[in-house]
Amino acid sequence: GFSNISFFDHDGNTQAFDVGPCNNLLNWLTSEINLDYDDGGKIAAKGNVIDELLTQLLSLPFHKLPPPKSLGMEWFNKSLFPILDNWKHVPLEDRLRTSVEYIAKIIFDVTPTKGNVLITGGGVYNTFLIHRLHEMAKDRMKCNYVLPDDIMIQGKEAYAFAFLGLMRWLKEPNILTSVSGAMKTSSGGAVWLP
Repeated sequence: GFSNISFFDHDGNTQAFDVGPCNNLLNWLTSEINLDYDDGGKIAAKGNVIDELLTQLLSLPFHKLPPPKSLGMEWFNKSLFPILDNWKHVPLEDRLRTSVEYIAKIIFDVTPTKGNVLITGGGVYNTFLIHRLHEMAKDRMKCNYVLPDDIMIQGKEAYAFAFLGLMRWLKEPNILTSVSGAMKTSSGGAVWLP
């Protein structure tokens, strides 16, 4: 539901953090009309950006925090819902369109200016969101958003947790200070043998 990013910094250290909401925001909005999600972003694509709402969303204090940082639904309830509740009188397609623009902008703002950016997770299926990212990247001629095949998209979290488990099995660090903000790098998790 949340968008996040991971990359190697200039020193070769792993960096990763939550960027902001993604499908959890869009799905919450579409639940108003008894839909689980906006299929391909078709409803959002019919709407118009509400500039004032977009400014309010982009001004949320979380976006100004330095990494490492993470989000949970408590942030959603405390910070995001109150803003969106003030705009319930606006047509849903406009709120969805503004939310897609917000999500694309916060993702775009943290992506590198050159190289390939692999996009995975459920947000890949929102073709309108992906279209907006590609449109924003046009000015960054050296940055390319890449969509993997369905196996990678669907299996990303399973692969990630299998890798964390392997690192634990090998007694290698799987909790990095650069990602978690912990005081020291460690190997977390438990190994249970039959």
